[in-house]
Amino acid sequence: MNNRGGTNTKATISMVLGIVSLIFDITFIVGIIAIVLGIMAKNEIKYSNEEGDGFATAGIITGILGIVGHLIFWILMLVFGISFFSIFNFIF
Repeated sequence: MNNRGGTNTKATISMVLGIVSLIFDITFIVGIIAIVLGIMAKNEIKYSNEEGDGFATAGIITGILGIVGHLIFWILMLVFGISFFSIFNFIF
């Protein structure tokens, strides 16, 4: 019989914040918090009877993907914004 505890709360919050960082362009902070909570949850799960290792891993991965996605978005905005304004100034 499996006597494991419930799901680790930090793992659940990490997964939810990781998904939020993928969907909404809020800030980099959400992705960072998802990664930190995921790492903390994995350490807690290792020494406890709790479940949620998959949630913690999902939070870490989605947090990283959210940060990388935001970086790519802002780099493209910077590149296309500069090129747009240089074309705009050239025309006028």
